[in-house]
Amino acid sequence: MKRLSPTAYFLIVVMMVMVVFFVTSLGYANIRVKLMPLLMSGSAIVLGLIALIQDVRSGSKASMPTDEEGDVIEDADKLATPLSAYFKAFGWLAVLIAAIYILGFAVGILIWVPVYMWRQGIRLWKGVLTAVVTVGVFYAAFTMALQVQIYSGKLFEWMSWRF
Repeated sequence: MKRLSPTAYFLIVVMMVMVVFFVTSLGYANIRVKLMPLLMSGSAIVLGLIALIQDVRSGSKASMPTDEEGDVIEDADKLATPLSAYFKAFGWLAVLIAAIYILGFAVGILIWVPVYMWRQGIRLWKGVLTAVVTVGVFYAAFTMALQVQIYSGKLFEWMSWRF
């Protein structure tokens, strides 16, 4: 039997948690209440299963970190992530949360995604296209299909109250 990689164990844990969410949401009486957890947990289970199958087929070496040439990194110093990288990632997440809270989901995503992608070295037009598609998909799924309003933000609530 093949030895499972740490990635495989992580995927198994994620899928087990998603199974709990899936089974729990089956007990909800209202279809509008159970639809979102069913879709999200079901999708996560399917994607996790696909990733697990790929990881098991490719072996544990495939999930090892590699350098630019594709060689496996075995030096422990090169594997370590500096603490500043974690602060940077959490900073970006905090900015996203603040943008959504203040400007709303649609405007926050339309601003944050292109800026983030641009700062990561991706062309600005690709970031704008990604943001527009993301907002479009969420708008279609929630507002049109599920008839759930997307959060509009504190700024627009304040503006509508004032004027």
